[in-house]
Amino acid sequence: PADDAAPAAPARRAHGAEPGLFDAVDDRAPAAPEGDYQVVRTESALRALADALKAAGRFAIDTEATRERPMWADLCGISLAFEPGAAWYIPVRSPEPGTHLDARAALAILAPILEDPAIAKVGHNLKYDSLILRRAGVELRGIDFDSMIASYVIDASRSSHSLDALALALLRRTNVTLKELLGTGRTQKTFDQIPLDRAGPYAAEDADVALQLAAKMGPQIRAMGLTDLMGNLELPLIDVLAELAWNGILVDPGELDHQRQRLAGRITELKSQIQEEAMQSCGREFDPDSPKQLATILFNKPDAAEPGLGIRPLKRRKTGPSTDAEVLEKLAQDVTIESPIPDLILEYRQLTKLVSTYLGALKEEIHPQTKRIHASFNQTVAATGRLSSSDPNLQNIPIRTDIGREIRRAFIAPPGRVLITADYSQIELRVLAHLSQDPALIDAFQESQDIHTADGAQGHGVREDTVTRKHSDG
Repeated sequence: PADDAAPAAPARRAHGAEPGLFDAVDDRAPAAPEGDYQVVRTESALRALADALKAAGRFAIDTEATRERPMWADLCGISLAFEPGAAWYIPVRSPEPGTHLDARAALAILAPILEDPAIAKVGHNLKYDSLILRRAGVELRGIDFDSMIASYVIDASRSSHSLDALALALLRRTNVTLKELLGTGRTQKTFDQIPLDRAGPYAAEDADVALQLAAKMGPQIRAMGLTDLMGNLELPLIDVLAELAWNGILVDPGELDHQRQRLAGRITELKSQIQEEAMQSCGREFDPDSPKQLATILFNKPDAAEPGLGIRPLKRRKTGPSTDAEVLEKLAQDVTIESPIPDLILEYRQLTKLVSTYLGALKEEIHPQTKRIHASFNQTVAATGRLSSSDPNLQNIPIRTDIGREIRRAFIAPPGRVLITADYSQIELRVLAHLSQDPALIDAFQESQDIHTADGAQGHGVREDTVTRKHSDG
């Protein structure tokens, strides 16, 4: 890439015949993408670019960082594009620090533009870029289009809303992937270790592609009548979710340790009980963490070479009889099976999963500087429109069990604050009542009844004031 080049209006690049939006493309690899991609290394070049951005009034932005998770990452550089076929990469971290601006100097020039809500910004997954820039001291304002969000709004069932997938489907071009750039395994590098002759074109291409996707997808959003959904709900939600990730939630690591120790003790007790029961009933021990060994204990005949309980298998897989949770729950409820092993294994698995998946993992997720967990809430994952949670998945922490509720005690509020829970009141059932016009459902809501309680009372033949959680869940 050329150094210190002042931005100029690039020639538009012809892509040839293009498929319809999200139509399948053929298996032939598209031609290598062409673009005027430049690395900005001096203040004079950056000021010229800033003037061009202000004059354009709308541009694409993409950031590169040291890590994939924004709250744990540092800014490596910013890519900008305002005309298709050209883009500029402004590095602030690289293996060649003497050849480009440092972050403070670059952001001093760019911040007035990035923070100006009157200058429209487009991009792909701008929540990530917003968090990266905020960690660098810049508030990204003026979000006008996000191709990842647009892909989800147009077709939430797509298998991937990634930039690379959309570039192939809509622009017939194959981007250089991050894996190709950084490598994998032990030799994998971080972005600030990639030489600028390779990092620059990769980073600039992302901004160029995001700009071209916006031009391609914007008309489709309008044609489908999705402008209000996109502009009034989904795009404003980016800032909300970025704020949630930025704020995080305070966690008491001491409480996590206390609960892990308590559950570890119970896990040891359960393991001993399981082995005692196996010795008494089958004359041998087994590894409760091994589904294969558990299957032999449960389903082998008592007179087999490896004796078992002789239970009839309920479900089979290619590897043999299944011992999944569904099978164990049915066996535990079967009054004809005298052995407590299925019930003990269920509790053992639940506790070991809680310890490994939540209590240990949650502590590792606590940010060393903020002392908080900064999970990501994602708006382009669930086809139903619900948010999903990742890094870590806070939505999977059990709530209907005593142990799950104990884990939630580790999430705390700072002094002078409180934690609250807020949710729509039975929103799916209210929609169902409206669509079905079912008189019983409508009456229940009009009389402010709890649908689950009423259903539990009716299903179990008990009074509503005697309904328990077990009744309403069953």
